[in-house]
Amino acid sequence: MTLSKLLPMAILGGVAYTQQDTISSIVEAPLEATKIVRCHMEIGGLQRVLVIDTLSGDIPRDLEYRFSDFVRQNLRSSGTRDVSLDPWGNPYRAKVHRTEIEIWSHGPDEIDDTPDDIWATIPY
Repeated sequence: MTLSKLLPMAILGGVAYTQQDTISSIVEAPLEATKIVRCHMEIGGLQRVLVIDTLSGDIPRDLEYRFSDFVRQNLRSSGTRDVSLDPWGNPYRAKVHRTEIEIWSHGPDEIDDTPDDIWATIPY
């Protein structure tokens, strides 16, 4: 191969190497958006089930402590994914208060009580 053919390839390779973070973020952004949408849909599905259970008086007393089991019983997956885990691999959470039930995911940053948490409340 001649130098005139190698030089453009070397420059392109160097640009690609120095722009790895940019290229990576371009590829990862749609994947992260998909996870966020899936999490919203799953939280919404759980919210609908909890509303029905609340109206019929079928909320288990130990919901907070057995929430992973509750999620597995009420969400379905076409694959082998454990549906009790959010798209980032962390368990969905539940907190039963006197007048409401909160359900949430820690969201993309995987840290509780930050602005990217995804949550819903159900009157109780």
